[in-house]
Amino acid sequence: MRRFLRSLTRRPAAVGVTAWIGLFLLSLAWVFATPLSASPDEASHIIKAAAVVRGELTGEPTDDPSVRTVQVPAGIAEAQNWHCFAFKPNVSAACAPTYGDGQGLQPAVTSAALYNPVFYAIVGWPTLLPISAEAAVYVMRLVNAALTSAFLAVAMVILTRLGRPRVVALAGLAALTPMVFFLNASVNPNAIEVSAGALSVAALFSVTRRPPSGRNLWAILAVAASAAAIMVNVRSIAALWLALFIAIVLATAPRGHVLGLLKRWPTWLYVVAVAVATAGAGAWILGTNTLSNMGVFPGAGTVTPLRGFITMLFDRSFDPGLVGIFGWLDTSGPNYAFALWSFLGFAVVIAAAVVVRRREFTALVGFIAVFLLAPPVIQAASVMNSGYIWQGRYTLVALVALVFFAAAALATSSPGSVQLAAAPQRRLLIIVGALFVFGHATTLLVATRRYMLGAEANWIDAIVHPQWMPPVGTAIWIVVATIGAAAVFCAPLLGLRAQVDGPERVPARS
Repeated sequence: MRRFLRSLTRRPAAVGVTAWIGLFLLSLAWVFATPLSASPDEASHIIKAAAVVRGELTGEPTDDPSVRTVQVPAGIAEAQNWHCFAFKPNVSAACAPTYGDGQGLQPAVTSAALYNPVFYAIVGWPTLLPISAEAAVYVMRLVNAALTSAFLAVAMVILTRLGRPRVVALAGLAALTPMVFFLNASVNPNAIEVSAGALSVAALFSVTRRPPSGRNLWAILAVAASAAAIMVNVRSIAALWLALFIAIVLATAPRGHVLGLLKRWPTWLYVVAVAVATAGAGAWILGTNTLSNMGVFPGAGTVTPLRGFITMLFDRSFDPGLVGIFGWLDTSGPNYAFALWSFLGFAVVIAAAVVVRRREFTALVGFIAVFLLAPPVIQAASVMNSGYIWQGRYTLVALVALVFFAAAALATSSPGSVQLAAAPQRRLLIIVGALFVFGHATTLLVATRRYMLGAEANWIDAIVHPQWMPPVGTAIWIVVATIGAAAVFCAPLLGLRAQVDGPERVPARS
């Protein structure tokens, strides 16, 4: 790993390892501060994962086409009873039953039975260990957190390689909302889609704008291919997101760079790997008819596609779930968090739109269009059959990709376009970094209070007389989240002196 990171920057270990540690610590805090089965459909994902690693990929049909029966250990089979607090924001997690440890197989139902098994094979192996169901789920969460943190850390290393680590540090904070880490800490394929999408955008921008040579190209495209191959197989819609990202980056890249890459073997290995993985994902969707068995939600059979499109575009484009709607969509983050990350996101995108070159501006408009228009189009196509199924977290992959692209474009903009005196620059970094750290710590605390005594509980009562507490207490995880957020902020700054490909050459304005 260290050797791979060396091929990207002169300070790869400092940037990559610090970024991964920070990202993982933030995710770790959410792993233990969130009760088991306290993320949307986590119980179904847990049961699906336990079934997949035992060779049962789809289960047996039930009267409900979206729900199937599988055979899993008795302790895991009880997961559907763990979220007694779901949709009840004033009910604490103390209502959850005692977690079992039975290893004998018994039937359990899951709404994720027809989903692609790749994600579940990656995280499900802890259920094979002779440990309690509770311990197995925590390990599953940790596996997901470690992998998603690795993808995001490599993306940050690649962005730092492009130059202007201070810009990368500030821009990266805008993309890493509390919701990213809540999903990282859940048994849910949504998180890998987000982190792999961010890595794909960073890698594609890097090789098409600042084409590396030799082992650098091999290294970047190897990790990009791995991330993309996993991404397209974790969620049914992920292949569409990846195709849109690739199309925008390539369509606006310098033609000479693209033609040069097409003459290199690593490029074609990347193309083949992504094509094979996408074909496999498509075969699974067609073979299981997954898209037609997603369940029925409000609006099914009554809302027209046009109405669904307009509702999504004007009412749900900036869904709070992009920043922080936790639990079973019943736990809202603090208003401070929504204000902070909304401001950071708009600031980064607007800054990029103002200073970047014409081709990057065109690409940026493309990413904005994907963020705003893809969800309404997708929802309109399915609203008659499934109803309003879209949630803010489904658009998180587009938001993170947009902000990461804006960061990359800012990092490679003309030398005089992003300039600030040293003292104001340091002050800006300190202020934004402090707000970022404070935002993550307080958001975790607000979410945890909801499970300790209820969302509307008095703070003093929740702290002094909690009905539920996370393992080893709440305070330790707030401290862990604070340290992790600080490390995430500092990581890109460790690459300030990295000069990988020699002096920066700025292409002529197109």
